[in-house]
Amino acid sequence: MRSWHIALNIIKRTLGTRKGFITSIIIPVAVISVITSLFGTININDFTTVTYANLDQGSIGNRMIAELNSLGTYDLQQVQGEEESKDGVM
Repeated sequence: MRSWHIALNIIKRTLGTRKGFITSIIIPVAVISVITSLFGTININDFTTVTYANLDQGSIGNRMIAELNSLGTYDLQQVQGEEESKDGVM
């Protein structure tokens, strides 16, 4: 219980000042926002290719494939074994 009080007091002391708030909250948020806006492009028309091998044809595997298919953001390619799936990896 004492560790919670110590941690809370450290947080209050750090974020309680203007300098602490700026260096702990504002600057990291600004840096992450700038990096994301520069390098984080999202292409909605971009499909991710997923190769799968449902060797046992079980219900869980079929359910997972159906769910991935329903999302529409994956290009699913079925392979027959481990060697074929290794060929599909870049």
